[in-house]
Amino acid sequence: MEFQKYSDFLDAVLSYIKFPLDREEIRLELSDHIVDRIQYYIEQGLSFKEAEAKAIMDMGDPKDIGSQLNKEHNPIIGWLWVISKALVSIFILINIFIVGPRLLYLTFSIFAPSPIKDIPKEDIVYRIDIDERVQIDDRVINFTDIVYDKNGTIHIIYNYYDKKIWRMGWSHGYLGTIKDDKGNEYFSGSGYRGGGIVAKGRKSIRDFPRDAKALTIEHDFYNRYYRIEIPLESGDANE
Repeated sequence: MEFQKYSDFLDAVLSYIKFPLDREEIRLELSDHIVDRIQYYIEQGLSFKEAEAKAIMDMGDPKDIGSQLNKEHNPIIGWLWVISKALVSIFILINIFIVGPRLLYLTFSIFAPSPIKDIPKEDIVYRIDIDERVQIDDRVINFTDIVYDKNGTIHIIYNYYDKKIWRMGWSHGYLGTIKDDKGNEYFSGSGYRGGGIVAKGRKSIRDFPRDAKALTIEHDFYNRYYRIEIPLESGDANE
């Protein structure tokens, strides 16, 4: 079967997933892989349409992928997990009202690993503290830091939480397209995503220009859109 757009390919894969609450998460993860492949083929000189078609071909047969993923995301286990999470969430909500939201947030922040600690201090060229908050559906993402290291990698530090209790602790996948003020776009990159009610994450982009003056994060995916621009001219330098 030939697919004209990778969204059609994803729809075909997801038609085999019987547990509905996992479909969006699977869609985001598969989309990340396809976007990475598209970017790779574009860099090899292919047009977007050619790169998209080749990336879809690389993924394989949607029926095989969907059937395998359906085994991994068993609906019975999935619903048991949802019920367990709901019970845990009710217990947590009781504690929130007793202890207070500030103390609860602080507790989880203390025990959650900090993505910045993974970056050696001697490798940091500059660090910028920011406070940019966006919301996609019921998920709130708060961008907190920008770190640039000596290897030419820029790290975007953020935390996120979900307003729906049954989605608490689910990982966040696609942040958006990263851009600099020189016209470069970065579709792929390594990352770290923690768990917990308020989870922490890091998106790392290699070969980011040292003299860039601004970084933009633009999310335009399935009618969900946000755009933030972060100046890079100021920050705590370690040079």
